[in-house]
Amino acid sequence: MSVTLNKDAGWWLVLIIWGDRYGDHHCNQLIESAYTHSSTIQGVVVLSDRSDRNIDDRASVVPIPADFNTSEYKSGGYPIKICLFDIEAIPNDALCLYVDLDSAIISDMSELLRLPTNKKLWTIDVFPKRFSKLKRLVNRWTNGNTYQVGNSSAFLFRNQFDGNPTQQFRDLVAKKQLPRKLLHDDRFIAWSCQQIIRGFPPHLVSYFRIEFLAPTLWLAFLKSFTYRKRRQTIAILTFAGSKTKLEQLNALENDEVIIDHHRRKGKWNDIYTSGLKSRVNRSTSSR
Repeated sequence: MSVTLNKDAGWWLVLIIWGDRYGDHHCNQLIESAYTHSSTIQGVVVLSDRSDRNIDDRASVVPIPADFNTSEYKSGGYPIKICLFDIEAIPNDALCLYVDLDSAIISDMSELLRLPTNKKLWTIDVFPKRFSKLKRLVNRWTNGNTYQVGNSSAFLFRNQFDGNPTQQFRDLVAKKQLPRKLLHDDRFIAWSCQQIIRGFPPHLVSYFRIEFLAPTLWLAFLKSFTYRKRRQTIAILTFAGSKTKLEQLNALENDEVIIDHHRRKGKWNDIYTSGLKSRVNRSTSSR
């Protein structure tokens, strides 16, 4: 993918935590990694369902907005995450990077943070269902009824941008016009922003089980060599998936085969990950 980069700019890390599925240490590790791998970070906001968390002092713990902090929004499609595009504690139009707590920041973030964000919302698209001009054209032809959905593990955006998903969600809820099928973070964000949403270049942000696993073990092994150079610049790696959480991977033996819920296979070692296992473990050593 070829993109025109913005100049270096200050930015904010945004995290969200609720319940006890993830701990404060997951937030703190991402905060530490962000400061390690970027010299232009201006601050961190952790949206939380409670105030008594033990979060790194460099972060501001901010309550999840009351209209999103409900039991219904904390399960299923997790619409609670739609609140993160309109944060009063961050200046309007400030550059923001949101990362899920099951992710790792593992290398220099400069190129990622220079992606153009004027009228753009960056997220993870999933091979082979990529965002594209054709998909946007079909979206217009069908009056928004057909849209490509991405993965909500990471977003790069401008805080409170016009037409942001938080604003649109609140408007539809107030009018009682929100379709039940859109009570889902991935779907709503894709539906509401289909014309401006873009997929992160995979050499900057990657989805572990898509990048490193394959239908067969030999293909995963082949990818470890053919994609080796590209993988060295990955800044963020997300471990979404019920069988591919980082804690699960680290509990495996070095040659044990990983099999995700789609039966894709690989191994959690430096050969199959092109050397990234060691880098991930260094960045998440406190977990």
